[in-house]
Amino acid sequence: MKKRLLYALVGLAIGFAVPTFAQEQNTVDPEVRQQIEALLMKFGEAFNKHDPAAIAALYTENAIRLESWRSEGALGQQAIEKSYAGMLASMPGEFVGPGCSSLSNRQ
Repeated sequence: MKKRLLYALVGLAIGFAVPTFAQEQNTVDPEVRQQIEALLMKFGEAFNKHDPAAIAALYTENAIRLESWRSEGALGQQAIEKSYAGMLASMPGEFVGPGCSSLSNRQ
């Protein structure tokens, strides 16, 4: 009886302790953060210039781009370029701007 109680208490202690140690820190490596921000800036510039080739160049050769969960998707840089070309042709003006720069201000 005492062993069962001891095992139960040890199990509870481990059950409460493990999540504490497993919690991830909510920080990003500064170098990775700079790379992400630079990529966002390149994307914004290419998008505002309506340059689907420059946007597609930001993707890997075998990337998959999904516009929504219902879309068929674009596989590879050429298909992604074609996808953005069609979208940008129907959308005049600039769409990516100060909203992206506000992401870099979050901590």
